[in-house]
Order: sequence, then C-alpha cells, then structure tokens
Amino acid sequence: MQGLKQMLSWLFGDLFYWLAIIAVIGGVVANVLALMVGFIPTLKPHAFIMKVVGIILIILGGYYVADHRGYQRRVDEDQAEIERLNGEARAKEAELNKKITQANTALKRAKDDIQSKQASLNARADVGELRLPSTCGVQTNPSSSSVGGNQTPPSESERQTIKALIAIASDGDTAITSLNACINQYNEVMKTVNEGVK
Repeated sequence: MQGLKQMLSWLFGDLFYWLAIIAVIGGVVANVLALMVGFIPTLKPHAFIMKVVGIILIILGGYYVADHRGYQRRVDEDQAEIERLNGEARAKEAELNKKITQANTALKRAKDDIQSKQASLNARADVGELRLPSTCGVQTNPSSSSVGGNQTPPSESERQTIKALIAIASDGDTAITSLNACINQYNEVMKTVNEGVK
C-alpha cells in the first residue's frame, strides 16, 4: 500500500513534467513520421502539418522540461542558502544569549556588592562610627588637649538620617550600575548583530 502511494505520488507529483517529456517524444516521432510520410504522394500534404506540430511539441515540451529542472535547481539552491543563514542566525543567537547571561551575572554581582556595602555602612551608623558633620564653623585651638570629633552619642534620628543618606547613595549606585550594564549590553548586541550584516 505504501509503495503504491509513493509510486502514485512520484508519478502524479510531476504530472506536467511527464506530459512535457511525452510531448517532446511525440514531437520527435511526428518529425520522423513527417519525413517518412513525405515520400508517399497521397499523404504528402499531411507531412507539413505533422512537421509543424512536431516542432511545436518539441519546443513547448523542451521549454517546460528545461524550465522545470532549472526552477527545481533554483529552489534547492535557495533552500540550502536558507539553511545556511538559519544556522548562522542560531549561532549568533547563542552568542548573544551567552553575552547577555554574562552581563546579567556581572550586574547581579555589582548589585550584591552595593547591597553589602550598604549593609556595612548601616552597621557602622548603628554603632556610631558614622556621624553627621556639626554645623559649628568655629575652629578650636590646636594646643588644646581635647579629643577630636563629636563625643556625644548620636541620637536615633541622626542614625535614621545617616541610613536614609546611605540608602539614597546606594540607590544611585544601583541605578548607575544598571544603566551602564544596559548600555554595555546594547553595544554588545549591536556589535554582534552588525558583524553579521556586513
């Protein structure tokens, strides 16, 4: 059953091609018969008609056969070119995905570094290491024996203010890092895509 199906598909899939081959063969036979019939006086008027019909069949059948095979060859060449370009596109896509993954990993590391720095600064603010500068513009005598810096413990509002400033600075660092990573990703993708367009 499957063999019959394949045979019918092979036969009728190229039906016009086979008809064109039959037309070429028929045209050749008609020309040969026209030559033979030309020697018989009673059939001589029909020889010219057979010759013209034979030539027309040869020209039309030959044109279709040549055109069909040329078209099929062109389709095969186009298909091979499409497969080659698809392969290049898949390779380019894999390269882009790899670069984007590396950039995202680097961005995540940078954000983690910013968060750890923020946590460290918040811890320093909690123990009182970080202080807001005093607003006093008076300078002390260098010969005095006072210990430098503000010795009073920071209030809770001062700690919250310091933490808020640290959070603002960390948000700014994160935004700048994200922006730079986005710009770098864009440039990498543009460079990779444009290399293939040349």
